[in-house]
Amino acid sequence: MDFLITVIGNAAVDFEFRNRLLLNPVETINAWGLRLTKGEVELMNEMFGSRTEDLKRTFQALEDVLYNNLGQPKVGRCNKPCKMSISPPNPLPTIEKAA
Repeated sequence: MDFLITVIGNAAVDFEFRNRLLLNPVETINAWGLRLTKGEVELMNEMFGSRTEDLKRTFQALEDVLYNNLGQPKVGRCNKPCKMSISPPNPLPTIEKAA
């Protein structure tokens, strides 16, 4: 479950990862080098398998709030994508829409 939490957190702060995740969750997670259990893959497919427009809007709203909070002087500025996000693969692979 820890990796699935990492995936959700990364989707909240990394626009590129989020877009690819909502297009094809399994391929994106594999491309970023994460390995989920079979149960996590099933749960992830249920979570991200439908209503992607709602998820995009919700993740964007969360991202806006998080970056706004990180921009406060007491915390220090965090550029997008946040330095706490998972490093993307180099080069970025082409992610096909899930079937």
